[in-house]
Amino acid sequence: MPRIAPWSFFTKSLRGRLEELSKVIGTSTFFIVTMQDGFFTMVRLFHRTDGYGDDLSATRISNLAGFEIMHSTQAVIISDTKENTKGKVLYEQKIGAYMGAPILLEDGTLYGTLGTVNVIPYEFTQSEYHTMQMAADLLAYIVDLERMAVHDPLTGALNRLFLDRHSQGPTAEFGESFALLYIDLDGFKDINDVYGHESGDAVLRVIVQRLKRRLRTEDVIVRIGGDEFVVILTDLADQSSFVSSAVHRLYRSLDVEFGIGSHTFHVSVSMGVSMYPEHGRDFASLIQAADRAMYTVKKSGGKGFQIYSAELASQLEVGTERLDV
Repeated sequence: MPRIAPWSFFTKSLRGRLEELSKVIGTSTFFIVTMQDGFFTMVRLFHRTDGYGDDLSATRISNLAGFEIMHSTQAVIISDTKENTKGKVLYEQKIGAYMGAPILLEDGTLYGTLGTVNVIPYEFTQSEYHTMQMAADLLAYIVDLERMAVHDPLTGALNRLFLDRHSQGPTAEFGESFALLYIDLDGFKDINDVYGHESGDAVLRVIVQRLKRRLRTEDVIVRIGGDEFVVILTDLADQSSFVSSAVHRLYRSLDVEFGIGSHTFHVSVSMGVSMYPEHGRDFASLIQAADRAMYTVKKSGGKGFQIYSAELASQLEVGTERLDV
């Protein structure tokens, strides 16, 4: 399963951009592939249907051998694949011409490639190359803006906007079943009060770093408040065995002493866990369930985790009634 691309909303309008490119470049097929975890993934494709007898469909492009030619931080232009060493693999698959422009983010990361291919050889002009490169640069700019919009600048985790954009319910990228962990740091206010907010900020960054080291690339970390985080363990095939061990492993990794500057901190966590779809079919419901489970840990003194259940919900309701009396 590829990593969830939190800034992939920009892809909704990409097919229109590819169609516009087809009006100034005479090749048959235009596409965008992105690099995720070492693999290229087809994002969008536009295929000109008139005047071309061979098929360069999305299926054929996505199954194309020799994707390494698209893994380049420099533009690649091959007017005749038969006469070009790099284009040999493409020629064997009945592709006559190729041009690819890298989508390079501001930090130098290769996000993917904006590409075009033609069934027969095609002489690309300098103007067409510049048009292609400008389009790739614009895509990179949009991706950078999207990424900044949904990321917390302090810790590098995702922010609440990421969850808001899935307010209608999780997409297929999260899998048919997943776990949501609501994490609250114990005693974090004391760190800010005693050692200052700079030390508190450093603790938050360390917490996110520890989470990233122990999670899979396809899992998600969201900072939803000052010292509150949501972790989503995506695509769980076997909930019962994986969730309990994963939660216990994360809990142990966060319940340790660590030093920042001349200070040594011990920050434990309280965690609540809810499951999709058993405990909710949208993030608001899942967060509420996990928050209620976390509350039981806090009420018992913190430093632990609790998985939400129907029995727990009943206990919480009884406790609320008693408080109202």
